[in-house]
Amino acid sequence: MTLHSHPKTLKFLFSCNLIVCLTISSVAFAAYTPKNPSRPSTATGTTGVRTACGEAAKGMLTALAPLGHVGQTIATHPTFAWYIPDTRSYPIRFSLYSYGSNGKPILQHRNLLERAEDTKGIRIYTLPKDQTSLIAGQKYLWQVEILCAFNDPSKNKMAVAEVEVVAMPTLLQSSLARTSDRTKRANLYAESGFWYDALAEALEDDKAKLSSIALLKDLIKLEAPNSLEAVQKQSDRLKQVIELEQQ
Repeated sequence: MTLHSHPKTLKFLFSCNLIVCLTISSVAFAAYTPKNPSRPSTATGTTGVRTACGEAAKGMLTALAPLGHVGQTIATHPTFAWYIPDTRSYPIRFSLYSYGSNGKPILQHRNLLERAEDTKGIRIYTLPKDQTSLIAGQKYLWQVEILCAFNDPSKNKMAVAEVEVVAMPTLLQSSLARTSDRTKRANLYAESGFWYDALAEALEDDKAKLSSIALLKDLIKLEAPNSLEAVQKQSDRLKQVIELEQQ
């Protein structure tokens, strides 16, 4: 008896192996668990109407970050991520602000990002190493803006979120030193409560894409009890991002 003479058997075995692999993958993701998160210092979310850039694209410009609490990072030059639904080649402007003693934002870094056609989807930006390092214990405001309404900037699409820089925990540092696997590293960051680092690890490797989707689902569940309108709208946008990324 040969396997070649029984294609149904082969199909059954392949299906079983696939199910086992998917099951293993699905349970391998650690839940995002923020530790003593702080509340945002300013209004965050997405501004600009859906058709402000001349098209009714699926989804909206979305910061892939918590809004009900401030996401943390141990990186002094963090990676930020957002979802762009539009297919037109409008330039993107990334801005980073610190907070002054009066609580008002102070511009620290700004970069104009050129954008090619058909570049919708999840995009990332890492603060350049030649820029001043962010300081542990400080909060920062970041925003990404689609420059599509030059005559009326108020109609530009904009997504805003906050990030808090904290010192690297010793236990996490030793755990990270023992693995270079991005999914495992994303898990370590997630269970330690470091949103930006977990998502950055997941997005740096196509093989870890399922991990990034799992993180977004965790965030939706985590912020579901928050009744603030901006947070609820953010959850709806994240659900759209997940749906579009899984197509």
